[in-house]
Amino acid sequence: MFWASVGFVGCILISLGSNIVRKTVERILTAQVIIMWFILLICVFTLTSMNDWIKFFKSLVENFGKIPPDISWWTLASAVCFIGAGGISNIWYTFWIRDAGFGMGSLIGKIPGWRGKKTSIKLSGYLPKPTKENMRRVKSWISNLHKAFWLVFFLMNFLAISLFAVLSNVVLHRRNLVPSGFEIAVVQAEIFQSVAGRFGYFIFLFMIAMLLWGTQLSICEGIVRQLADTTYLVSRKVRKFVKRDIRKWYFYLFILFAVWGMVWIVLQEFFSELIKPDFFLFLSANIGLISQLISLVMLLYFQYFIARKYLPKRLWDIYKPHPIRTVILLLTACFWGYFVGMAWMEKLGLLS
Repeated sequence: MFWASVGFVGCILISLGSNIVRKTVERILTAQVIIMWFILLICVFTLTSMNDWIKFFKSLVENFGKIPPDISWWTLASAVCFIGAGGISNIWYTFWIRDAGFGMGSLIGKIPGWRGKKTSIKLSGYLPKPTKENMRRVKSWISNLHKAFWLVFFLMNFLAISLFAVLSNVVLHRRNLVPSGFEIAVVQAEIFQSVAGRFGYFIFLFMIAMLLWGTQLSICEGIVRQLADTTYLVSRKVRKFVKRDIRKWYFYLFILFAVWGMVWIVLQEFFSELIKPDFFLFLSANIGLISQLISLVMLLYFQYFIARKYLPKRLWDIYKPHPIRTVILLLTACFWGYFVGMAWMEKLGLLS
């Protein structure tokens, strides 16, 4: 409870002490990722062998598409949601892109930290004039977005998941250990201690703490940013209440979100038999999977029924997704829809 509360306070202080929230969060998460990867690679090189990796990729190919018989659909759907970014958090990326000043986002405005200047986010967007130079720059921005996605979201996440999977197999499976809850991190740290001593024990737990706090920071910032941005843009009363200073509205919601989170932490501490962390974890994941499924459908609708209709033809020719991307989105929607259906039918007792 103590460290979870400290994490929330840290998230608030980081945002309060920033000139531009996105820049500070980006720097912290970048440092966290570098440190985590450094420690993770030490763990991998210390505990695994080339044979472990051969077995891992062989198993990945042989068991592709197979559903483990001893795992519930509810749990499996949660994993499907959280792998990579997961859930509605994929959409947060667009808010960060705007604050980074990519493309026409540089004209909209960005959310400053409490130390930053008063800012009013533009209520409507801009379209570049369809000149030859602008079209070249639009293509360049879209190319940069694709590179960022494949490098950061796909490749980095895939490698991290692979490293943790191999480590878990080597550390836990070989010893026939099946820890649950918070024991997972502690048990693996104790095993790593047997190889690298007390230093190894603490360095492994430090890596896990960095990973969890980085997730806490990005989720807090992402949820609050989405709520602040959306409500500020659609509600005239909100803009009047904060005198068109989105910074105030952002921090009101941030503090409210942090307090709400700490209240649930306290309740869970004193009513642990009634309030189970894993219940809320699985519930939020499965709700997030529904949200992500809806977002895919809305994205396809926006692309082909809104953007195609209202964008100038030269812009649409550049912005329109490649047919292969559309097919991938449709297949992804079917994939997520399958897990959503199976998980909720199981939860509602509709599966035998």
